[in-house]
Amino acid sequence: SSGINAEWPLRPGQARGQPVSMEYLENLSWYDKHEVLRSDPVTAVRMFKRFATAIINQLIMKDKVLGECEARAGRDEFQGRGSPHLHMLLKILNAPEIGVDDIATICAFIDRYITTKRP
Repeated sequence: SSGINAEWPLRPGQARGQPVSMEYLENLSWYDKHEVLRSDPVTAVRMFKRFATAIINQLIMKDKVLGECEARAGRDEFQGRGSPHLHMLLKILNAPEIGVDDIATICAFIDRYITTKRP
């Protein structure tokens, strides 16, 4: 996920070095959100970190949308234009294993969670 695309919400606090309210942020156009993030990389990284942490804590660890997570490792990175993104490896309990389970079982597990469609 890339924070610079402004697909995720900004939070109250500071932007461009000025205090901002939730009302101010809710009324920003997509372009203005983009400009806030571009002009203040510290805010962009903070927002990305909050967003990534919320996804991990809620969807992966609490809701267990992929199953019970036994272990995880991740790394925040920045693209050439500065957009933060996350690479993550998850070990899911009882997930089929390559070289152990048949290919149909592995594909069915993957197809259950991976899609090329936006929800």
